[in-house]
Amino acid sequence: MKVDDQMKHLHKVLTALLFTVLLSAMNTNVIQAEGVMQKDEFVDVSPQHWGYNNIKWAITNGIIQGDGKGSFHPNDQVTSTEFLVMLLRAYSDDITLPDLNASEKWYDPYYTVAYKLNWPVYRSQGDKYSRGEVATLIAYLAGKEVSADEAIQYLLDRGLAKGKTSNTVTGFGAKDSLTRAEAVTFIKNVKDKLPSLGALSESGLKLFDVALGDTEKSIIERMGEPGRKEASGYGFTWYIYNGNYAKYAQIGMHNGKVVALFSNAKGAWNSPAGIRDGIKASELSAIVGETIGQVKRYGYSSSNEVIEYFLDNYNDNKVDAILLRSKTGIIGANDNNDNSKGNQLASTYERQVFDLTNVFRQKNGIGLLEWDDLIADTARKHSQDMSKRDYFDHTNPEGQSPFDRMKANGISYSSAAENIASGYDNAFDVYNGWLNSSGHRKNMLNNNLQRLGVGIYDGQYTQNFYTPR
Repeated sequence: MKVDDQMKHLHKVLTALLFTVLLSAMNTNVIQAEGVMQKDEFVDVSPQHWGYNNIKWAITNGIIQGDGKGSFHPNDQVTSTEFLVMLLRAYSDDITLPDLNASEKWYDPYYTVAYKLNWPVYRSQGDKYSRGEVATLIAYLAGKEVSADEAIQYLLDRGLAKGKTSNTVTGFGAKDSLTRAEAVTFIKNVKDKLPSLGALSESGLKLFDVALGDTEKSIIERMGEPGRKEASGYGFTWYIYNGNYAKYAQIGMHNGKVVALFSNAKGAWNSPAGIRDGIKASELSAIVGETIGQVKRYGYSSSNEVIEYFLDNYNDNKVDAILLRSKTGIIGANDNNDNSKGNQLASTYERQVFDLTNVFRQKNGIGLLEWDDLIADTARKHSQDMSKRDYFDHTNPEGQSPFDRMKANGISYSSAAENIASGYDNAFDVYNGWLNSSGHRKNMLNNNLQRLGVGIYDGQYTQNFYTPR
């Protein structure tokens, strides 16, 4: 071989070697997970693979590992242990794995967490996991302890899974094994629908795209700090977003998670099933499968949530507001009433009634009211007087009218009005009661009134409106 040819050959060899080294360097971008080095791409999952994006998501979030040689084996059947580990890794923000003891297998801490959560899982490293078993576990996470067929139907109804041959229980293939790629896709679907453990809304209801189980951090990032933080009678804290009444929201927080939602704003609610504010009771009846007549409120309770629909009988019996509460892990979560009696929550309800009234006016095109401390004092004194002297009337035993009481308290007005109520449990209920009463509703929507004060005492409610002279 000539010298020139030898140099050309050496150059080719060195170029090929350099390319190999560079390629190797590119492929050694790794993440560490439980002592196992994993590549950020798998050689057996190309961008053309049907599950590529989901597998990429799982790599990015530290959910899956390869075989240590750069392969994922997407078509291999997933074992029960592998599925459990992947599922819990998807919820790593919600769980704390116990320390691994020297005598334990690497996956034992995951089973410890699953058993603590009472999940229907069994310890088996080698058994293949069937699609029906997966459906049963996921349904259990949503608070449904049901048979495999019922679990499958539940998941199909909520878009958490699809059938193999058809979107039916039969077409789901309950006895078929799940591949590793299918398992990742399954888990991503669940994670999208259930961002955090313990609170998958059966109804799928969202309030301005906020769902039960969302984290406090995500809410603050999306919505900013609330206007107020207030106690509730259910054991959680209300975050009140009232800076824009068109986007009014009450978000219940407990241990850093969303456990309750309420709003009477227009267009606030939506769900995959079509439940939203503004639908008629007849439409809601068709969705929930129960007859809803001319009632002010319709309530529904399941294994893990309570929903209350507040109806507007004067507006075609449409849903005016919705309260959604989780029943999972909250003190007092199973109580039906957020009760005002005892007066610990009276001032909280006073401000909530004011906000709800303004939301009601805003969505009906009426000018907003201004809070007035002086007339709130007038209203509060009347509620206290009705409670202590055991009467219920606009006129007190001395014959004083609301307008007499306002004047006696130093209020000069050009127009004024009063609403009273008794025996309601919270701000939501009394607001709903007033809007479903012709005279009270007219006061709430009176565009000639400019200021409002609310006074609550021992289950007695008073709204005083006026326009300064």
